[in-house]
Amino acid sequence: MRKEKSLGHAEREARMASNTAVMEAVQGVEDVVVDRAMAAALGTASGDELMVLCNEILKRRRGEGILGMILYYHRLPDVMKGRILGMVNRLFTPLRQAASRRNTEGPANVLDIVREAKATRLSYLVGEQLRHGTDVLRDAAAYTFVELAKDCVGARHGIGGTIEPESAAYLQKVVDESVVLYDSHMHPGVLVAMCGLISKGMSEASHVLSVRGHAAVGPIQSLLRQGDDVEVRRATFAMMGISTLSNAALDGIKQAIAIGRFKDYLDHWEMLEMGRVRDKLELLRSCEGLWPGWVAMEGMNEHQRRGMVTWLDLIPMRWLEKVEQLKQLTRWDDTGLRLMGLRILLRIAQEESKHGPCEAVHDAIAEFSMDRDEQVARIALWHLIGCKYSGLAKILASVVNSEHESVRHLAGRHLGPLGFKRLWDHWSKMDHKKRMAAGRALIKISPRFHVYLDEMLRKSDVQTKLRSISMIDLLGQGDFFERKLIQLTYHMDNQVRASAVKALGTVESHEAAKIIETSLSHTDDRVRANAIEAVAAIQTPEVIARLMGLTHDDANRSRANAIGVLMQNRPEDALVELRRMLIDNRASHRVSALWLVEVLGLVEVAKDVVEMSVSDPEQIVQERADRVVRELMRMMNDSGELGLTEDEAGASEAFVTEESAS
Repeated sequence: MRKEKSLGHAEREARMASNTAVMEAVQGVEDVVVDRAMAAALGTASGDELMVLCNEILKRRRGEGILGMILYYHRLPDVMKGRILGMVNRLFTPLRQAASRRNTEGPANVLDIVREAKATRLSYLVGEQLRHGTDVLRDAAAYTFVELAKDCVGARHGIGGTIEPESAAYLQKVVDESVVLYDSHMHPGVLVAMCGLISKGMSEASHVLSVRGHAAVGPIQSLLRQGDDVEVRRATFAMMGISTLSNAALDGIKQAIAIGRFKDYLDHWEMLEMGRVRDKLELLRSCEGLWPGWVAMEGMNEHQRRGMVTWLDLIPMRWLEKVEQLKQLTRWDDTGLRLMGLRILLRIAQEESKHGPCEAVHDAIAEFSMDRDEQVARIALWHLIGCKYSGLAKILASVVNSEHESVRHLAGRHLGPLGFKRLWDHWSKMDHKKRMAAGRALIKISPRFHVYLDEMLRKSDVQTKLRSISMIDLLGQGDFFERKLIQLTYHMDNQVRASAVKALGTVESHEAAKIIETSLSHTDDRVRANAIEAVAAIQTPEVIARLMGLTHDDANRSRANAIGVLMQNRPEDALVELRRMLIDNRASHRVSALWLVEVLGLVEVAKDVVEMSVSDPEQIVQERADRVVRELMRMMNDSGELGLTEDEAGASEAFVTEESAS
């Protein structure tokens, strides 16, 4: 055996030496017979010998030799295949000759070369094999079309294909013709290739596929319904615009959504903008099975996610349901996605407002007014301002401190008048804390707050004046309205005068203090009572003496207010006077005293109040005392802190329970 191996090696060396001698002998010989001989030798040569032959053929650059390299392309070393692919644009004639050599590897090799070199100018050779070749060649031709189509649209390489549009046009033309002549080959692969190129426009194919009896209609319908090939899925939206294929396309979409394979359909979502596609979707009566929900976007890229928004916009979903879906886009980080959703909501608002109120869509748009993108937030806010959204004041208050300068400016400009009107309209319905919070916030953000309030204060209506003065007093804005308040202390209406005196308590001036002191002796009980409240900040001995005198006033309101003010600086004396007032013979005085206990939370007199809730001779006083007991118990929630014995606390609770039952 070792002898046989040595003989074989010797033979190869001898043959190589012989071939080398032959190569040297034929150099400079131009006869075509030499090229034919070298081409024929490619069928048996191997290794270094094959490399030598290929190099010599390429060096000679004669047609017969190049044709041989194409016919034996499948045997060539990779480096030589690369050289053939690199010069393919100069090999059109030998490639055409090789493609016509039946019963050789030539046709199959040409398909490989066209595919690997992406030589779309030679697509016509692929088309000929599809129509006239063997079954194996037809499969290879269809495969070549599909692969070239992918390279035209960039399916494998991201944005943009690797084949220039000018070169892709050659492939489009041949694939278009192959679909038209589908009955000449009946290969579904060409339909897949057509789907891969559909975004570039396949006019002839689209036309024949609209003819119900055409041979390609049935097969493409099956491909659309099955949706197994990614190229078919990507072309489905475009196919929906062809009357014979629209139902099959919708069936395929529904099936894909059901199994969670919808994202590929969105690669060419721009096809949804085609008029015929929109028309088909508008004819649908139900969107059942056509919406996968936003959860389907989790595995999608940015382009596909935006296609989802457009798809939602076009399917026949009830507008209220569509609004609910669009509202959820606020949680996505993609600004473009949120902007698309907002624009759809704006259009829905415009359309539905023609038929009646559509607060639901305005509510959804309001959520975008706090968007992290300035443009999105500003567009949403402008809409809400323009449509006079019912919740605008609340939205403006929320975004007046926005991180976006233009949004802050816009909110501040509109919140002033709107916020003041809302505060004005709801003032009487708001409790003390809400009035303070809303008023202070509005003063902070609206530089024209005092202008609006002054306009209301100047009105002649008494109730309007009273509300204006109430705002000035509670919000401590007297310094801005001192002259007007002083004038109003001489108003013909006692209630206006009394309110003006009380509001002067927020003014830090000698003149205001003198008016308040003078009002302590006013003939009207209401004016005196309000003067007492206003004078709380004045700690002079003269004022305190006047207050001590007013604790014996015949007017219950003035008396109670005087005691309340004294609680701040003379609590012992004030408590003595309060207990006297709680046992006063006049029921109105006892009720005012109970009011003071409740307002100030004076647990020091809790025992007295409990006794009154049981034994006071007047029903109205008992009821008021009962309410005060409940409030004190709620505040303290501990009978020990009320200073009651266990028996007294139990009796009080029993009384409360008995009264509630009755």
